Amino acid sequence: MPRLKVDLLPADHSASFSIGFSYPQSSPAVVEQQVTSLVEGACAQLQQVKKITSVSNYNGGVITISFDPTADIDFKQFELTALIRQIFPKLPQQVSYPILTRGIANRQNRSPLLVYSINAPLQTVGIKEEMEGLFARTFAGVPDVGEISVSGAESAQITLQYNKAQCEILRVRPEDIINAIESYFSASYVGSIQKENGESYFVKLNPRQASIAEIENIFLLNDSKEMVQLKNVARVYIENKENQRYFRINGKNSVRVSIYGKQDENSLLASKRIKKIMKRLTLQLPQGFQLIQDHDDTEFLNAELLKGAQRAAIAVIILMVFILVFYRNAKYLANLLSALLVSLFLTILLVWLLGLTIHLYTIAGLAISFGMMMDNAIVMLDYYHQWKDKRVFAALLTSTLVTVAAISLVFLLPSEQRNQLADFSIIIIIALISSLLSVFWFTPGLYKLTIEGIKSRRDTSRQPDKRNALAATFIKVYSSTITSIARYRPVFVALLILSFGIPVFLLPAKWEGRQWYHDWYNQSIGSQRYQTQIKPIVDKWLGGTSRIFSTQVSQNSGFRDPEQTKLYVNARLPYGNTPQQMNGIITDFEQFLTRIEGVEKFITTIYSGQRGLIEIYFKEEVANSSLPYQLKSKLIARSLDWGGVEWNIYGVGLGFNNAGSNELPSFSVMMKGYNYYELEKQAMRLSAYLTSNERVKNVNINERLSYEERQSKEYVLNLEYRKMALHNTSKEEIFSTVRALSKPQESGHRIAFNHTFYNMVIKESGADNYSNYDLFARPMRLDSSRVIRIGDFGQLQLSSTENSIHREDRQYVRMVGFEYAGLQKFGKEYLQRTLDHFNQNIPIGYTATIKTYQWSLSGSNSTYQLLFLLIGIIFLLCSVLFENLKQAFCIISIIPISFIGIFVAFSFNELYFDQGGYASFVLSGGLVSNAAIFIINDCNHQRKSQPEKSWNAIVIDAISNRAHTILLTSISTCCGLFPFLIGGQNEVFWYSLAIGTIAGLLFSLLAIFFVLPVFLWHSRIHRP
Repeated sequence: MPRLKVDLLPADHSASFSIGFSYPQSSPAVVEQQVTSLVEGACAQLQQVKKITSVSNYNGGVITISFDPTADIDFKQFELTALIRQIFPKLPQQVSYPILTRGIANRQNRSPLLVYSINAPLQTVGIKEEMEGLFARTFAGVPDVGEISVSGAESAQITLQYNKAQCEILRVRPEDIINAIESYFSASYVGSIQKENGESYFVKLNPRQASIAEIENIFLLNDSKEMVQLKNVARVYIENKENQRYFRINGKNSVRVSIYGKQDENSLLASKRIKKIMKRLTLQLPQGFQLIQDHDDTEFLNAELLKGAQRAAIAVIILMVFILVFYRNAKYLANLLSALLVSLFLTILLVWLLGLTIHLYTIAGLAISFGMMMDNAIVMLDYYHQWKDKRVFAALLTSTLVTVAAISLVFLLPSEQRNQLADFSIIIIIALISSLLSVFWFTPGLYKLTIEGIKSRRDTSRQPDKRNALAATFIKVYSSTITSIARYRPVFVALLILSFGIPVFLLPAKWEGRQWYHDWYNQSIGSQRYQTQIKPIVDKWLGGTSRIFSTQVSQNSGFRDPEQTKLYVNARLPYGNTPQQMNGIITDFEQFLTRIEGVEKFITTIYSGQRGLIEIYFKEEVANSSLPYQLKSKLIARSLDWGGVEWNIYGVGLGFNNAGSNELPSFSVMMKGYNYYELEKQAMRLSAYLTSNERVKNVNINERLSYEERQSKEYVLNLEYRKMALHNTSKEEIFSTVRALSKPQESGHRIAFNHTFYNMVIKESGADNYSNYDLFARPMRLDSSRVIRIGDFGQLQLSSTENSIHREDRQYVRMVGFEYAGLQKFGKEYLQRTLDHFNQNIPIGYTATIKTYQWSLSGSNSTYQLLFLLIGIIFLLCSVLFENLKQAFCIISIIPISFIGIFVAFSFNELYFDQGGYASFVLSGGLVSNAAIFIINDCNHQRKSQPEKSWNAIVIDAISNRAHTILLTSISTCCGLFPFLIGGQNEVFWYSLAIGTIAGLLFSLLAIFFVLPVFLWHSRIHRP
């Protein structure tokens, strides 16, 4: 067991990697040119690369590399890691070290495994510098640790602050200061020497080691060719960098170390190992240092895994008690329990061999598998006890294949659902295969050793005559009931169809097209009278339970991840805001949260000046109370006091978002090309084609590619070139002067000081307070003879920010969007004609295609469409087993009856429908088919052994003989699911899975005992 991989949720098993990095205060164009293109080009050299995509955003970017499924993923990860190490020194200094993650990266929402705060009698900078090296050495050889981050303090920098007025008096320009610093600290080659053997060597002087006083005594050469000491125009001092990122727990600033675990590793064991290392590390800390654990991400994982294990244990106990009461024989119970244990051990062995990760979904699958494994053991043991052979194994194998086929449909679901349920399905399939091996060899063998001499409990010598008479009376009444229903079989079938529902409510209001049947449809079903007067009545009477389910569940459904009750407060600011401004907003919320009783802790992460996040945890006793909802309402009210901030507050109930409309255009054209500016030129040419039609509105040549991308606003300085010429200046000169006066965004130099390298920032004394008024109203001196005022020939204009720059396989991707005033089909036709003409003159290497946003097999409706595929697979398997299409059709005809139970359970009780509900459809369809397969299999065997008996009597006899087994397997499966109803609707996946499967099984009993015999019944007495 310790060798198994354990985690909270399934890992991403795709053959792809993501490389994420940050580049503070940088636009998408700068990020793409200076970082993304370099990293992407290096990755493109690897073999077996299937696809490379990249997104360059403000302040960072992400590159995704997809490999061929046959590639050695571990080796590819090693190659990518080596490439990152090689290329990182070539990247700009402000770029963070690129982080490599498996699958699609979402590093911003990634949680650390453990968080420790560090207390020490030093400044925060000293604590960080001391602990970074210590932790790096300590965890260098620990395989479970993926990343270590020390936050809470920025490193020191040397700041050179010059006085603009003093510089003007002494005729010193900012460029003179920069040139003097670069010359003083740069490496220089003073010449070469030649040795006696003729070899020549260059002589290099390394950068100097300087003190603050030496820096201030550097001489400058001003415009008058006079020497001026730096201290006469500037002062030099050491200060801490401004924070570019904040991480706090409960609003307290301190130095914290965040330890992240590796993917596909046992998180529980990793946490235990790290804690042991931290205990040893505390003994090695300098005097006065103290480590305090603030956060353990595995606490919730431990609790959830323990809860799942307890429920599975309760399910097994209920099954054992139920079987003991039903059979009243300890040897039967021991045989069944032994078969279950053997199947369980085989399953665990296969899980370890296949490298499957144990998480909440695999535990759910294993718990459900207990009932299925027990069902197989019951069927084999019961049949072997009666007939002393294994003829039922063919039916058992087919029923198992039906269940496996049903479970395998998960792999055809959209990626989000597939990633969550793939391991759930795999472990059920493994358990079923293990169960088949167990019941074929182990169960009969153990039976011979323990129960061989025991007579069948159906032996008439052991049953009182009174019980036989009661059973005979019941069978007679049951046979008469089926006979009566079979007389009105068409009416019965019609009632079943109406109960399930005819999907007339899904018919569209209009059917686009020009054929005769389109006109007929639109004039009949699409007419206003039908839509307003007839449709509500028809939908109500013909829609059945499926219409109610579709209407009710659509408003109360969605995919959820099992997690602790939390509130999320997500804040966004326009580009250009600083982390300090975001910190001021978030601090107000932190101060409010410290006064709330019932809040266990809240974790604040400020990623940049554009995004901040607070995660609010609650104490266990109030987690399921009204406090989270009340606090959410208070936070929403408080957020309204902050204008200009985009808020997203969610976690419980309906979320709050003030972002406004975020819709994509009705028509979009995707353009690709290898040159960014040429692609922009072609997009403008396409825009000219489109706008020639008066119906085309709102053409955007730089449209977003997805809903997740957001456009913000920024101020752009527009200059009039003619007026600039009159002032004898240029755009470049103005930009250089403004940049020298405003707050610098980055450090441009790195110097050695006290045997340590420091970043040096050169700024004007008033740069921190440089304002819009200073830019436009105050005179700006260009040199000794020229003074200008930007307000005379420039103005600020508020415009949309740049979109993210997308690349796909080294091609730039650009979207052109527009609206069309008219019917959508006419808009499509116009767009297609325009593109046909446009593509005739487009340069080689550039493409323009229509981008459609529509539901396909990856849409939500496909989840239900796959159920038809399930029915088709069951029909095929049963046709092969029985060699009879009619019998196979009877089996698939009863599957929708079990679905009615799921419709009723979720529709009339207003239950939340999540991924567990989808799984219950699949399980119910497979389980109801299994019971029908055993009955028809018995019918076929009995018809061969008793050819003189009528078919109707054979059907009644087969159902009566199998009734106790079907009831036992169905009720045992339900009993195994009862413990998962304890937590109520707050339990993600478990509750909806249990309630849906139980309801489906209960209705499947009606299908087996009443619907199936009616379908199999012969109207006339038939003797084969």
